[in-house]
Amino acid sequence: MIPPPMRLPAEGGSALLITILLTTMLGMLAGAFALLARTETMTAGNVRRAREAVHAADAVIQRAMQELESRAWDDVLSGAVVSSLTDGSASEVRRFGTIQVILCCGAGSLTARLQAGSDGSWARPSDGPVWRLYAWGPFQQIGGAAGSTLYVALWIADDRGEADGNSLVDSNGAIRLHAEAVGPSGVRRAVEAVVARADAPGYWDSVAASDPAAVSEVDRRVRLVSWREVRQVR
Repeated sequence: MIPPPMRLPAEGGSALLITILLTTMLGMLAGAFALLARTETMTAGNVRRAREAVHAADAVIQRAMQELESRAWDDVLSGAVVSSLTDGSASEVRRFGTIQVILCCGAGSLTARLQAGSDGSWARPSDGPVWRLYAWGPFQQIGGAAGSTLYVALWIADDRGEADGNSLVDSNGAIRLHAEAVGPSGVRRAVEAVVARADAPGYWDSVAASDPAAVSEVDRRVRLVSWREVRQVR
């Protein structure tokens, strides 16, 4: 009877080492896949929150457009009239997660930052915008989804087409709106729009010339002229 071959100690040690290495590699791969899945989930969540914030900012613009149909725009530009959407003092500190803001009106406030971003960019400084905080409050108050933690604010100023030398007087039936939405997750998005009265003298002449049916002489509604998302919020 032939005895079985003896197993050398080195062979057992090599097998154990290989097993340890394979287990370690599998553990690292599992961790990498888990991290990738977590990253994708976070990215999807960030995209969803950013989309909701843009929607919220647009919603407050739509709200303002409805109110502006019955408001004297000079009173709005001077700050004498504000929206029905207000939420306490605009000068108090508001905290949204890691974000801390003051809406108006001292140094460091969102109003001051918006104004600083506009100053110096006007060919005619006397016609440059003077941003007035018009509306502010929780998104839920203007139709936001139940449980939404977004907060919205909107500013109004004269538009670039003005040439009357007075930023607090509207002479062409068009104004600019700047809206922002901020949330406790750190999300913050802004959109800007130019709106005009449908009966604004001169403003819709070019439209009427090319398409008379597009502008009704008896239509007093506020129309959206342009809209854009502001990619770099100050």
